[in-house]
Amino acid sequence: MITIEPGIYIEGVGGYRHSDTIRVTKDGYEVLTTFPTDLEDMTITKSNILAKLKGKFIQKYLKL
Repeated sequence: MITIEPGIYIEGVGGYRHSDTIRVTKDGYEVLTTFPTDLEDMTITKSNILAKLKGKFIQKYLKL
């Protein structure tokens, strides 16, 4: 098995990494990841205040 992990990063904003796990066989390959793969399904369109607060808390705790 192998993983394919492309990422997009914007300095000062953040980033995203998508991971697919692949099983290589003698006849080709099999994708084992069952999460959405198209950009529309992976795009966050709503603000999540709780996630932002958690992120700020973690940054403060880790002194980042």
